[in-house]
Amino acid sequence: MSPDSTMQADQQAVVKRFRYGFFFATLAYVGLSYLSDFVMDANPDASWRYAIAVLPAVPVATCVVALVPYYNRLLDELQQRVQLEAIAFAFLGALVIAFVYGLLELAGLPGIAWRWAWALMIFLWLMGDWLARRRRL
Repeated sequence: MSPDSTMQADQQAVVKRFRYGFFFATLAYVGLSYLSDFVMDANPDASWRYAIAVLPAVPVATCVVALVPYYNRLLDELQQRVQLEAIAFAFLGALVIAFVYGLLELAGLPGIAWRWAWALMIFLWLMGDWLARRRRL
């Protein structure tokens, strides 16, 4: 029996909306990332290049907005607690790593682009989720 068959109709609708929204937001992010890179490379001196550079942030914000009802309606208290611990682990882990690397930059290591911070946070979130599930479930 699949997990979807045990859900109520309103829960299935929330999951379906989340999956579609997340999928299309991810596609939009990839498309807008390539488009903004192409447009900025073609117009390096344009005054509007900053507005084009942040276009991929719109679908990312859409993903964040889509996650809130997903967590509020479908996760029970234990699952919400696990996710809170995972997010706290990711935030604090990224804080420590950024601080330590910032000090190492003073010693001469090259700087890292900020656009890679999200990958670090997602990796730490997944690690925190795994650790919290090992402890709680």
